[in-house]
Amino acid sequence: NAVPHFDMKPGQRLTPLREVGMDARTLVGASTLPEIAARAPTDKPILEVSDITKAYTIRKSGWFGSTEAAVKAVDGVSFEIKRGECFGLVGESGCGKTTVSKMIMRAVTPDTGRILYRDGGREVDIHQAPQAELDKLRTRIQMVFQDPFSALNPRMTVSNILTEPLEV
Repeated sequence: NAVPHFDMKPGQRLTPLREVGMDARTLVGASTLPEIAARAPTDKPILEVSDITKAYTIRKSGWFGSTEAAVKAVDGVSFEIKRGECFGLVGESGCGKTTVSKMIMRAVTPDTGRILYRDGGREVDIHQAPQAELDKLRTRIQMVFQDPFSALNPRMTVSNILTEPLEV
């Protein structure tokens, strides 16, 4: 009964081989409990992105020499993420999703705007933070790359893709 099978009824659960007691001290370690308590929910968002922009200069070559033009990769993006909230950044190919992610990680510097990260009572301006603060920050934030062709089945609707894990 601990092995999934195809003829399982909706809502049927697997039987564990042995019961495991749930104790927060053993799951996260007793030494981290004060840190977790310090991250109690607040009214302020954990990540605040305010009016960030990024433009790249491209050089075009032609018959009469080359010219430079600015291409806006990100233009005035703002959003907030509260603790425990799920947030998805969605858009067509080339609209700047990866550039926004890189700016949050400080792999790319925005031309304008501000990115604040709040955790454990401290507030970090990501683009003003020293390297030591960035090292701590990068243990809490990371990029997740997605290959849409392997992650999303083109034969399924978005609704089916989103509800499938809930049904399982």
